[in-house]
Amino acid sequence: MVRPTQILPEIKSRARDAAKNVTWGMFPAKNDEKQFLLVFGCQRSGTTMLLDCLDRDFRAKVFHEYSALSQLDETETNNRIRLRKTEEVRKLVSECPFPLIISKPIVESHRAAQLLASFNGSKAIWIYRNYRDSVNSHVNKFKTQHYNLQSLLEKRKSNWRSEGVSDEIVSTIKPYCKPNLSAADAQALMWYARNMLYFEQDLSKLPSVMLIDYDEICRFPESGFRLLYAFLGLPYPRSSVTAAMSTKSIGLGANLNLSPPIAELCEDLMNRFEQLRISRENAQAKQHPTLF
Repeated sequence: MVRPTQILPEIKSRARDAAKNVTWGMFPAKNDEKQFLLVFGCQRSGTTMLLDCLDRDFRAKVFHEYSALSQLDETETNNRIRLRKTEEVRKLVSECPFPLIISKPIVESHRAAQLLASFNGSKAIWIYRNYRDSVNSHVNKFKTQHYNLQSLLEKRKSNWRSEGVSDEIVSTIKPYCKPNLSAADAQALMWYARNMLYFEQDLSKLPSVMLIDYDEICRFPESGFRLLYAFLGLPYPRSSVTAAMSTKSIGLGANLNLSPPIAELCEDLMNRFEQLRISRENAQAKQHPTLF
């Protein structure tokens, strides 16, 4: 038997969406007032959680991975995960009446810099998560780890797993691909490859890209989202946007069995992210001292 408390959140969500659609349908934002935000990163890194929180903002229209902005993947039947052509997305964004439009083309993360250049005034978030937790989440939900890695290594045509992946990334991970590679090790190498795209595109040099640590924003959601809205140049809505945040998934992969050399490779990349995050936070503290 379904309890009222189980369906209440869904009822509230649908009511909120209906109110948002009616309001912005009647009073649409002008195109020069709109903010287009793109969310990138590696799969199972907290992008859905982030979008669920942002969707609580009355100004926001969220387009998840499968949405009106996505289209069928040529390599995967019935899988609408690829972003539509730029001109089509631009038209849909122009027609959307909301002032804050958010899209999650996560399989296009290798094109982050290109997409930012294609949409004037757009901004992006790259969210990263501890590799053990990300890998643990992936192997518990999917069974595609070896297929994903093989697609990358073979540079399969029109496949998001290999698109934009440099020869340097491939040559780095190939020596770790031993016979009987576990699913967890295979996904850890994918985590490395996908997150290296952030550095290979020099996204750290773009002021239009914000780097978010999943663990940090889960532990300190209020300050994390205030910084996010400061980055967007928008007033912080209210603390209810962080209501969906939780720390319960942090550390679930702590005891994940990974090959020590592969774990070391990922740990080095994590440290690189952490050093960059701390450096950026120090700069943000000077710019927004009241948020720290």
